[in-house]
Amino acid sequence: MPLSRIAVTTLVTSVSVVFAQSTSGSAPTITTTDISSTSIKSLTYSATYTPGVNLPVTSEQGQFGTNACGTAVNATSLCQNVYINSVQDFCIFGPPVAPGSGEYQTISADERIEIAYCLNEGYGTRVMPDGTITGAHFVQTPDYVQVTGWGDFTKIGVTNGDYGGELDPHGYDGNGNPIGGLVFGNSYGIMQQYHEWTNFMSYNQFCIRACNPAGPNPAGLCNHIYDIMGCPWNIPGNYDNGYFEDCLGDSSLPMGVYGTSTYYQSDPGPAPTAHPNPPSSSCVRIGTITSGSAPLPTGTNVPSVSVSVSTMFSISGTITFEEAVATITETSVSSTGPSSQGAGAGMATGTATRSSAEKKLVLVGSGPMSLSFISLALFAAVASAQSSTTASLVVSSSAAAPATTTANPVVAPPAHSATYSATYTYDSLPNTTETGQTGTNNCGTTSSNTSSCQNLFVNSVTDFCLYGPPSPNTISADEEIEVAYCLNVGYGTRLFPEGTIIGAHFVQTPDYVQVSGNGDFTKIGVTAGDEGGELDPHGATGNGNPIGGLVFTTAYTGKLQQVHEWTNFMSVTEFCVRACNPAGTNPAAMCQHIYDLQGCQWNMPANYDNGYFENCLSDSSLPMGVYGTSTWQQGVQPTPPAHPKPSSSSCVRVASLTQSSVDAAALETGTPTVSTSVTTVTAGGSVYVSELAIMTLGVTTTTASTGAAAGTGTVKTGSAATATSTAKSGAGSTFGSLSSVWASAVIGFGVMVGAAVAV
Repeated sequence: MPLSRIAVTTLVTSVSVVFAQSTSGSAPTITTTDISSTSIKSLTYSATYTPGVNLPVTSEQGQFGTNACGTAVNATSLCQNVYINSVQDFCIFGPPVAPGSGEYQTISADERIEIAYCLNEGYGTRVMPDGTITGAHFVQTPDYVQVTGWGDFTKIGVTNGDYGGELDPHGYDGNGNPIGGLVFGNSYGIMQQYHEWTNFMSYNQFCIRACNPAGPNPAGLCNHIYDIMGCPWNIPGNYDNGYFEDCLGDSSLPMGVYGTSTYYQSDPGPAPTAHPNPPSSSCVRIGTITSGSAPLPTGTNVPSVSVSVSTMFSISGTITFEEAVATITETSVSSTGPSSQGAGAGMATGTATRSSAEKKLVLVGSGPMSLSFISLALFAAVASAQSSTTASLVVSSSAAAPATTTANPVVAPPAHSATYSATYTYDSLPNTTETGQTGTNNCGTTSSNTSSCQNLFVNSVTDFCLYGPPSPNTISADEEIEVAYCLNVGYGTRLFPEGTIIGAHFVQTPDYVQVSGNGDFTKIGVTAGDEGGELDPHGATGNGNPIGGLVFTTAYTGKLQQVHEWTNFMSVTEFCVRACNPAGTNPAAMCQHIYDLQGCQWNMPANYDNGYFENCLSDSSLPMGVYGTSTWQQGVQPTPPAHPKPSSSSCVRVASLTQSSVDAAALETGTPTVSTSVTTVTAGGSVYVSELAIMTLGVTTTTASTGAAAGTGTVKTGSAATATSTAKSGAGSTFGSLSSVWASAVIGFGVMVGAAVAV
């Protein structure tokens, strides 16, 4: 599809489409000849072609097939044009065997005459049979687009067992392999020819990369001289089988280049290692990919969306969409996808423009969902759906559960209690919730070192709790009677002594909230050297470990909500806790509790760095233990590796974790008020004064200032109509005020309001 991922960056009320990336990587030490560039044939291109405008019948002498392919489906097509637009819209080269003939050929034998096989109709190529691609991962970086993965390429005539070869626009004579093969795509704003590209094919693995013509080094990043090194060495990427995804990514280092040295295949000794797989983000999984209709390849611009919005809320930061599909017929709009999870009903208005006439657009990603969020999603969708250049929309919405997406159908592993006997609201908790419970759930608000409260709260990196022993012991010995230890006063629990938590990383995804990190848990009575255990709401009897333990979060409704599925691993030095969104796709699987011997990093892939504290948004991890359509059972050997750590974004660091006072009753209603001290900051430059989104309201608010002077501020809380936040910058210029709801909500989640800071 023309535009499969959109990241929308909003600064207060303005929106623009962006792809922000960075380049990273490290250089191994090797001994080779130092050169500044690699010699590549044909760096000046004799012609540039545009589909639908000037494609010739053939583009090189000796060409076997054609570039003037039309749009009709043709099982015997000899088209040699490839397109790379998304994981649902890409092509590869393969042998020109007669369909149904039972003929097979190796890639290297036919490298000069390969033809195009595409997922979609509309390009005049052959179409890959359904089931050919079994795993595929599309990445767009500032410098290239690529697809990596697996398949059964005997379905397109590749000889079974063929370890393959490499195709590129050069070949030994400059005419290309295949001769006259052309590659096109629309990822960089228009349908255009990619002059530099490389495609490795074997009978079961593939990778293809096409380099941005406007990038700084397309020839280096799509180098073709390492034809015996294969896919993962030339094109580092995700090669997992069994699922399909679109991602944004950082650019890899050029293949074969290590610092100022360049490796050649003819160099003696072992080949250097491949460059690391660059970080990716905003990954969106697709349930399956099948042959379908492609957009007609024309030279017109693909959709570009610009939005100007006036809303009830001021928002800033980066918003990426979970999923919103909207279509428009004349003047009526129908939509599916995320709804508001903001503070309540409201209205937003705006306009959107587009530059082409596609009738549908899919917006994908993840992030905090609010009234502003759904408004922006619908604005962009209308812009996509309208044939006219401008569309206007007024949206009214009330709070509702967010939508989530996953890639493949998730196999729900067995859980002890799939239906829940009771759901509790925080303001009416009973003394106990399970038979045999040693502690209490009716905890009040007074913190105590002897509290037997068994309620946990997971709201942000500055507002979370963990389970620990009521008196010094190992985690496993006391798993049925653990009690709650929290960062903040106000929940009626025990408190962590200062310095207990030495590294903590909070993430919110569409499916769960999670905190991972390290600490000195001898401070709360965990036995020195204890490797720990796992706590969850099930346990051996279905009553939970600890019995009667309850977990709450404000992340998904703006007020304290019971989370039925959760899991908490504790040792003497490491911890992780995850609480799954009750409205998520599969909370029982995302908070699976049966892998109690595997520990934190296997069950909850995440940041476990020591020494700092942060709030982030994140993609959801794959369910622990689920690999494609298979579910691993603990004890079966070998143990599979942990799933990769999901991509995170919008991370904001917090200087330190200290005890604060929360108003739990106000959190239960979604209107927190907080008592806190004033923060004074001295810095130079300009910066945000926000931690994460204001998670109780589902909206991000930030305040920025510039200058080098210190700024101080005072926040008023309670029932006052307004609270002010004053900052000084430079020669004493002053910044505005915040309402009591906004100010208290910000502070309630550890945001440094009271000083509009420059960092």
